[in-house]
Amino acid sequence: MSEIRATTISDAAGTGPVTLTKQSAAKAWVNFSSNGGGTASIRSSFNTSSVTDNATGQHTATLASSMSDANHTPSLSGSRVGTGDYRGVINFMGNGAATTIRSQTTNDTMTNYDWDFIFYQTFGDLA
Repeated sequence: MSEIRATTISDAAGTGPVTLTKQSAAKAWVNFSSNGGGTASIRSSFNTSSVTDNATGQHTATLASSMSDANHTPSLSGSRVGTGDYRGVINFMGNGAATTIRSQTTNDTMTNYDWDFIFYQTFGDLA
């Protein structure tokens, strides 16, 4: 069986690491906790510089490197922990920006609600 080991895979010019620009891989993702108290805490991320808690159930993730345009394709999911009904909705809020992803989460009565964990990822081309 063949094996390839490398510390760095360089770009064609040999001046830096290879970046994913035209491949079908997530160009940014984030796993964060909304904490329910007006703060968002990033647990792990790639190409995400920050997450802002805008209001109950509303968050904005800021990308470290911009997408090529506002037509990137985000996907969102999350989880609620605790007792009671676990139904709810997580929505992408169209913001027309190449640098952010906005979301809204609700509870089973469709009232804005801070979920315990939220996960974003987006696909498209980097700028």
